[in-house]
Amino acid sequence: MRSSLLLRTGIPVLVIVALYTLSHPYHESIKAKLPEMPSLDVSLPWSTNHPPPRNLSEGHWEPYKPLVDEVELWGESNCRIDTSDGKDRHDIPKETKARVTAMNNWQWVIDDGLSLSNWTSTAFIERVIQNRFGMLIIGDSLSGQMMVALQTMLSPPKAPGQPLILTTRGHDVYMDKRYPNITEAWFNKKHPLYRQLQEKYPQVPRERFDQPLVTCVRTDIMITDPELDQIMHDIGNETPVQKFFRSQGDWRAVLNKYANHPGWEGELPGLVITNTGAHWNSVYMAPTKLDDLAAAYDKMLDLVSDSLTHFAQRMPFRVLFRSISPPHTDCGKYNSPVAPSDPATVLPEDWRGWQIFSRYNDMARTKYAPNYDAALSGRPAYWDIWTMSVVRPDAHVGYNGPGWDCVHWCSPSVLECI
Repeated sequence: MRSSLLLRTGIPVLVIVALYTLSHPYHESIKAKLPEMPSLDVSLPWSTNHPPPRNLSEGHWEPYKPLVDEVELWGESNCRIDTSDGKDRHDIPKETKARVTAMNNWQWVIDDGLSLSNWTSTAFIERVIQNRFGMLIIGDSLSGQMMVALQTMLSPPKAPGQPLILTTRGHDVYMDKRYPNITEAWFNKKHPLYRQLQEKYPQVPRERFDQPLVTCVRTDIMITDPELDQIMHDIGNETPVQKFFRSQGDWRAVLNKYANHPGWEGELPGLVITNTGAHWNSVYMAPTKLDDLAAAYDKMLDLVSDSLTHFAQRMPFRVLFRSISPPHTDCGKYNSPVAPSDPATVLPEDWRGWQIFSRYNDMARTKYAPNYDAALSGRPAYWDIWTMSVVRPDAHVGYNGPGWDCVHWCSPSVLECI
């Protein structure tokens, strides 16, 4: 196995960082075979007695030639090649594959020089089954990409005659009926690991195996419209805020449902990964001025933290609040990572208000210092992904006619989990 010091882009880096930050640091490259049942001590992950996590966001990108099957495992990519010139392309799939392969020709190397333990999909499932909800991802469409990445990582190619390890369900359909507010990854009871883990963990209630392992709730601003209206009133902004194209999956209802479930002796903490910010801009909240948006965002952070702390009094879990994923301008100009000092890493002032995202991150970093003991009480710990992602303008979806998508990320790529 290749040294796990190098985080390949064949596996979305941010998923790996998130799993490590609050747990035992498992890591493994995606392999074109069904992984074996791991012989790992999974009593430690996400417990209260572990060393402070390392900062995996401190590193740099180095060239790496991915294996062909690492790229092909992800199936059809959402990446696009530049067809903005209107010229006919004779082999778009081939050109797209070449772009995806080149984009994944980089590995994230941790600056501390220490290696990571191995991560496997089966070890992850073995861990999350020991909590009543496992993992909960809360956020906008970029968090949805994180869910897709994790589902792919947990569903390696099956052996002949072997069922897939996961099944997926979406419900509470959002707006145009294409995007569910809630997506769930369930344990496939036909997979042999299902019975193996039931035998290994008799203290875990049988009904837990028939609940989602991972749930993703799409909510673009983390709070309800009435809560937003009250916040705007409190800061003295009485101008009605634009409320179009906004998903409001009820993440509090999901947590409340599980908080009402009885726990069991030896239950381990779950993991909540959340973020909001991309929709707190001059377009989605027009005509609010940026300073008012910042004041409202600050109050939202307190409101979210209070809600999470309330639920943490009723069941064990840790919380990561990830930084905002950086968009870029003119992302089609790039075909490799840039230096941290490159102008591409500075968000320009423009009509969308993207320049405020760094300000939001500073606010969250100050409010949610990376205190992982506090995170067990429900108070979020800040998770910085800006450093590793702002230098990758080349990894966005690209030209998605009639315009460019320099916000979302390719699958697979550096940040497909965002």
